[in-house]
Amino acid sequence: MTRVEAAMRRGEEALAGKRFPDPGAIGRRWFAIGDPQAPAEKFFTVLEAHDLLSDEGTLRGGIGFLSMGDHFDYGGETTRDDAGADRAGRTVLAWLAAHDATQTKILFGNHDSSRVMELAFETDESFVAARTFARRAPKTEESRATFLSKHPHIPSPGIAGRDYSTFTVAQRTLVQRLLCEGRFSLAVVGQLFDRDVLFTHAAVTQRELGMLGSELSIDAQAIANALEKLLADAVAKVRPAWERGELAALDLAPVHVAGKSGAEGGGLLYHRPASRAAAKSAWDFDVDRPRRFDPTELPRGLAQACGHSAHERCARDLSVWATDAAKSAKHASLRTLQVTDEKIVYDLGLLAPAGENSAALYMLDPGLWVTPAEEIALLPFRLS
Repeated sequence: MTRVEAAMRRGEEALAGKRFPDPGAIGRRWFAIGDPQAPAEKFFTVLEAHDLLSDEGTLRGGIGFLSMGDHFDYGGETTRDDAGADRAGRTVLAWLAAHDATQTKILFGNHDSSRVMELAFETDESFVAARTFARRAPKTEESRATFLSKHPHIPSPGIAGRDYSTFTVAQRTLVQRLLCEGRFSLAVVGQLFDRDVLFTHAAVTQRELGMLGSELSIDAQAIANALEKLLADAVAKVRPAWERGELAALDLAPVHVAGKSGAEGGGLLYHRPASRAAAKSAWDFDVDRPRRFDPTELPRGLAQACGHSAHERCARDLSVWATDAAKSAKHASLRTLQVTDEKIVYDLGLLAPAGENSAALYMLDPGLWVTPAEEIALLPFRLS
């Protein structure tokens, strides 16, 4: 049995509730990967290519691993393999969480949060009906109105037919359990280039800093602590209902705003860096629920790492600031968006922070589903 096959077997065991023994944290080297939205076998193939798997199909004892969030919905409307994608997402997430919390860290992404926010009140039957309607109905205002009247908890047909199209109640149950166990995080602090780096799913901007507290300034650990408290407090409010088996939606507003009927969500777990010229909708830069942010909104003096945005999208949305190398690359795992007083640069690889008054955002989403496994790089870092 290969290590990838062993990891697949271990993933099935994790889905059944098995936990893996903690090998101890001495001498641990940490790696991060953006958005593991892909078939489970491909995810494990990437880990094996970087020699992170043991013969038993778990992470090797000397390895620590950070998932940048978003474990569901690869392929979506493109493949229509909804059942396969559902199983893959749950397998990877359960496998990660079956390791001890000292060995794996799991960030909360918008595809994870949607299971207990936008889709908190759906059954398997109601969601299949919504997905079927969204994919078959003509894209007209009339059909949109019909969809919203039939499915009042789902923000839009696109959510059901494309964005979160592989939802199942089993996913929501898994996400609820991991939230109650404290296995999801909104932020983790690591070190690159001998300085603290704030790891979040989609980056923190001045908007979120203002909501969390101006006293946080640019201290990565203080920001992480505030975000973790936000998540813990939100979970504490819905935990009693979840434990009684009742349906209840997690609420992280106003930092992260869930979608509602007729309006998709925005904020912390949704937004992406983009030029205003690249905006497709008036609500992309909406103040209350932004889906995009201007790079100048990144806090100066703070180094960050995020997932959420693969290179193809960034090369388009950030083209005005992209280097020739970035524009010509088809795939890229590790990229840097750097902001200084003089310029904004989007480039391949990891650029050292340009000074105390600069902002650096390291972007890790490799486009795991579409990028060849041998081209996918992981980010090595030190855990603070």
